[in-house]
Amino acid sequence: MKINKKSNVLMITTIILTVFLISTTGLYLFKASQDGGLSRGEGVVAIVVVLLALIAVFSIVIAKKIRARKYTMLNKEFKEAIDDIMLIVGTSNMSRINKKEIREDLLDLFASAVADNKSLKDVIGSDMEGFAADIIEAHGAKNGYFVYSLSGLQYCILYLVFVQLYEYFRNLGSGAGFFDSHVEVSTVILFCMIAFLTVPLMMYMKDVALRTDRTWLMIVGFVVQPIITLGVFIGFIEMLEAGVYSGEWVDTVLNGNVVIFKNAEAVLIAAGVLLLVWLLKKRIQKTKLMRALNR
Repeated sequence: MKINKKSNVLMITTIILTVFLISTTGLYLFKASQDGGLSRGEGVVAIVVVLLALIAVFSIVIAKKIRARKYTMLNKEFKEAIDDIMLIVGTSNMSRINKKEIREDLLDLFASAVADNKSLKDVIGSDMEGFAADIIEAHGAKNGYFVYSLSGLQYCILYLVFVQLYEYFRNLGSGAGFFDSHVEVSTVILFCMIAFLTVPLMMYMKDVALRTDRTWLMIVGFVVQPIITLGVFIGFIEMLEAGVYSGEWVDTVLNGNVVIFKNAEAVLIAAGVLLLVWLLKKRIQKTKLMRALNR
């Protein structure tokens, strides 16, 4: 199989980022040792960061080898079918990421067919263009709002990690550790609104717009909706400052601070949730796609 140039670029980029991340973590550990040493929690987080970076690289390498092995399983007929179907998929208005996912789905589907001693006709029938249209439709329809909400949960966790990291580096001179870095409650609320409302709706509108050729939905999703989210948040804060609502929670929202990740266990739980959500999304997407192709 010819080496996939984009796959190589992704792997090289990941390796570079991993080296940078490990180097940065090493410098952080060195600085901490000079300043009096790491706490147990900070040491655990540093180790986890390095391990996750290494796992990311090995995962890409392993996934590439698995794809190569599956491709070598295919006979000439199946390989040509992938190329022909991808030519049809290439004329659609789907994103490059979605097209890449379709190619991987085809590879999985055809490799399973070869393992079951099925012919190409057994899999796609006699109408290749119709099959390509079905797989494009199935792939576009496989992501429901629930899946996009799961993506929002992932974004929310990453947002909170980055904002606490930002507060940590911003106050580095004060000697406060990462697990002592406070985040404004209002910032957390804004990020949650973006993650659980704006991001899922943007993804859903984009999906519908691409499948139904409604360009105006893209404009609403990527331009109008973020403005509305920001406007709602600003309006909510203005009402609180104007005294429209009363109670201790008002002062907490306006002036309160919170430590999102108080210890290493919290970071590990967040990493575990990210992994579980990713696995759940892949399972949901694969199930819906196979169900659509087998209907």
